[in-house]
This record gives sequence, C-alpha cells and structure tokens, in this order.
Amino acid sequence: MTEIAKRYLRTRFFFDAIALIPFYSFFEGAKHAKLCYIVKIIRIMKGYHLLSSNTFMRQVKGLFIRRLENLIKSDPELAENSDLDNNNIMLILMISHFFKTFKLVVIILTVSYFMGMWWYIYCDLTLDENATNQDVGFKSHFSLDLNTNGENAVIVTYYAFTTLSTVGFGDYHPRSNAERGVCAFILLIGVAIFSYIMGNFIEILISIQDLNNDFDEGENLSKWFGLIKRFNSSRSISLELKLKIEEYFDYRWINDKNKAVSTDEDQKLLDQLPPAVQRKIYSDFLFKSFILNFKK
Repeated sequence: MTEIAKRYLRTRFFFDAIALIPFYSFFEGAKHAKLCYIVKIIRIMKGYHLLSSNTFMRQVKGLFIRRLENLIKSDPELAENSDLDNNNIMLILMISHFFKTFKLVVIILTVSYFMGMWWYIYCDLTLDENATNQDVGFKSHFSLDLNTNGENAVIVTYYAFTTLSTVGFGDYHPRSNAERGVCAFILLIGVAIFSYIMGNFIEILISIQDLNNDFDEGENLSKWFGLIKRFNSSRSISLELKLKIEEYFDYRWINDKNKAVSTDEDQKLLDQLPPAVQRKIYSDFLFKSFILNFKK
C-alpha cells in the first residue's frame, strides 16, 4: 500500500491536487471568472491512464489466466489442450482490437468536446455587442444565450466534430472574420487528428482481417475448385477427392506452426529475441505437441 501511495504522489497527485483548488472562488465576481474551470482539464490525464491498452489488457490476461487455472484444477488433462489455448489467444486478440476501437471513439468524442468548449469560450471572449450583422459573432447569431448549458455543449461538440472531420454541413459556421481565421486553423488541426485516428482504425481492421485468414483461404480453395471445373470441360472433381483435399488443407491451416513466422516482419521480430528465448518458443509452444508425440 505504501508503494502505491508513493507512486501516486510521484505521478498523478500533482494534477489531481491542482484540479481540486477552487480558483473560481478566488476570482468570484470577475467578468470571466468561469474561465478558472479550465484548470480542471488537466484531469484528462487520468482518463488517458484509464484508457491505457497495456493496463486494460493486463487485467484481461490476468482474468483468463485465473479462469484457465481453475479449469485445469477441475480437469488436469486440459493442461495439454492446445485448442483451448488457441481459442483463448484468439479471444484475447479480439478483445484487444475492440478495446482499441472503443478507445479511438472516446478520443474522437473527447477531442470534439474540448475543442467545442474552447470554441465557445473564444466566441464568448470576443463577443462584440455593438457589431454589425455581418460580424455579429457565432454566439449571438445562433442565440446560444437562450439555450441551457447542456444544449450548448451538444451544439458546440457537434460543430467541433463536423469541423475537425472537415465535413462541415454548414448549419453552424463562424460569423466574424476573427472566428473564420480561428476556424481555418482548427481545420488544419482536424486534418492531422483525423488522419492519425483513421490510420489507427485501418490498422485495427487489417489486424482483425488477418485473424480471419482461414476463412479467406477456404474461399480461395473454393475458387480453385471452380477453376479446375472450368478447365475440365465443366466437370467437377469427384466428391471423395474434394473432401480429401479439403481435409488436408483444414489440417494444414490449423497445424502449420510455421505460419507464426511466415512473414518477414514476424521473422525480424523473432530474430531480435535471445537464442534461448527463440528455442523456448519453438520447443515449449509452437512444436510442443509434436515433440511430445515424437518422444512417445
């Protein structure tokens, strides 16, 4: 417990302490005293820690390990069940990909919300009561003063999201020249942010697709059967031979351990490990069942 407290004092305590200081009460009565609440934005660092993929996956893996240990206690023969291990690994990978997708959604909504709040604050600070209709300002033109705080939060978040994503439906738009200049700068930021987010999202989709390669290979095998039929005067091969071919490939796709290091990237990653660890991966994981059968 003491170590946890020391680690908290060294890391997040400062940000939590600053966020708890009531700066608003120090400047109560000032024109823009509400701006003191901006200090609380530093607590977003805590949210970033809670959304850490490594922290979340450590909890998930610990849960699966405890579940597996309980299963082995009830049935010791499951300790050598490689299919159970493979199913758990696939499930953990899928959970990891879904969590990363959820994290991206939260990041998009959080960035849109805070960008919308900054936009509202800027429009409030630069509001000119004596401006002409052309430069009346975003807040006055769309009568945000007549809305509740919750309604304004939804409006500015929606506006920030459509602006950052460079969609811009036009229902909400800057009114003064100063607001147009700031909005142009936000558009530049939006391109960078959404390019980064979409790049990560595409990587997740590619990873999920790689998990389903067996289904793609089965589809390619069906196309190959069709190609054989085409060059055989539209006559299909015998059902018995077809079943034998399918059985062979099904066995190969499931039991071909070399697929774990089939790409150049996989091989480069494996080469970076110490030789002793490489041998352990081959002997204790990839080819463990083969070695046990060979010993028998």
